[in-house]
Amino acid sequence: MPKQFQTQDSWKLKRLPRTWRHPKGHHSKMRHNIKGNPKMPSQGYRRPEEERYMHPSGIQTALVHSPAEVQNASKQGIIIASTVGIKKRLQMLKEAAAKKLKVLNVAENYEQKIREAAEQRKKHRQQKKSEQPSKKTEEPKKSEEDKRKESKKEMEKIITKPK
Repeated sequence: MPKQFQTQDSWKLKRLPRTWRHPKGHHSKMRHNIKGNPKMPSQGYRRPEEERYMHPSGIQTALVHSPAEVQNASKQGIIIASTVGIKKRLQMLKEAAAKKLKVLNVAENYEQKIREAAEQRKKHRQQKKSEQPSKKTEEPKKSEEDKRKESKKEMEKIITKPK
């Protein structure tokens, strides 16, 4: 079934997207709402108030950014913000499971995948470390007096060089 609102002439031209774009033509029949042309979105097509701001599964959601927000969440499901890192995300998943909240934007085996990826990274780092040659031990730094003495000796060698 095609979507209710489509870009004007998207069914005629392949290069036009099917998703809704407002018609901008001066003489556009669709923009003027002339009978027989596709409908445009308007207030009358809005969802009932009870259904608004719900996940497609019918669960009320709350967007959370920190573990503290998960503890305070009173809705049925939560959505973890995309800016949250892996460590806090795992912590938030544990708290959500303890509170019996459904996390709507995370796969079921997410924790296992993350742990496996972390182990692989750890192994990779260890391999890189073992492959690198050990750095040479540097000689202890010489004092300025020692440097002067060495330079004097070198100069004497150059001056007294036999021909």
